[in-house]
Amino acid sequence: MNKWRDRPRPRATVPLVSAVQPAASANDDCLEERAYRLYVIGRAMRLMVTEFEPTTWQACWETVMGGRPAAEVAAEQGITVNAVYLAKSRVLGRLRQDLEGLLD
Repeated sequence: MNKWRDRPRPRATVPLVSAVQPAASANDDCLEERAYRLYVIGRAMRLMVTEFEPTTWQACWETVMGGRPAAEVAAEQGITVNAVYLAKSRVLGRLRQDLEGLLD
């Protein structure tokens, strides 16, 4: 877990892609495969937004997509830093669960 946290964060348009993608393979170089993955992840995220409390979703969104520190997001949302980490974990876990088998 610490190795994952210490890795450099890419500044891609959809950083969640790296969080839910399986290990790289020869097919990952294919532009169509990447486009499909981005579409599926984007669609899943749009469907999931209604399944979480707004504070939970916003905390995850700001830390993952915005690259903002958890302490800063916590202060802005009026929640604890731990609540930000829990929100991020819940949303990303649900995203991985929903996408299981779709990105193989």
